[in-house]
Amino acid sequence: MKVRIGNFFMIRELHQKGWTISAIFEETRFDPKTIRKYINSDELPKKKRH
Repeated sequence: MKVRIGNFFMIRELHQKGWTISAIFEETRFDPKTIRKYINSDELPKKKRH
């Protein structure tokens, strides 16, 4: 599942409100590794080139 810019900010906002990674996973169904990566990132996700 791709994480779009809006989802990136939503994940970060939920975490800032005190949500745990597992709670964010339950709500969004994004992989916990992806959630952790975006929480720890200061930049928007970059598109991968194929």
